[in-house]
Amino acid sequence: MKKAYHGEKETFLSQIHGKVHIWDHRLVDEIVEAANKGLKSEMWSTIVPESIVYRELYEWMTRYLKECVTDDKECVTDNFLNDLNTALYDIRYAKHLLPLDLIPSGTGSPRSVYIADFNETPEPEEIAADDFSKLLSSGMLKRLK
Repeated sequence: MKKAYHGEKETFLSQIHGKVHIWDHRLVDEIVEAANKGLKSEMWSTIVPESIVYRELYEWMTRYLKECVTDDKECVTDNFLNDLNTALYDIRYAKHLLPLDLIPSGTGSPRSVYIADFNETPEPEEIAADDFSKLLSSGMLKRLK
């Protein structure tokens, strides 16, 4: 797979064991590269969570390219979205308003964001589905090939 397109910069946050993490858009190329390694390398473990996340991301990206991209047009199918939504189903999202000093907004008002709330240690498949949904919804997959 080639590098993904850096689309609109929506802010994505997750909370794991009470600590908030900002999802960094600059990591998109690294995510694609790691996902490629996740499937190609014999050294990746089937029990190490990070390896499972990368393998799952690779599977989502490969399926996206097969089912949703034809002749350089993106057409995400209902079937694809249903499966992704099923994978996201157990993740709890909480809406928060953030102060301007944390995440600035173009309007001068506090930003409204959804935080993926992982109270317990998330399953690797959940992390992969959440990360893939971020890539998809922010338009970062438009040039993925």
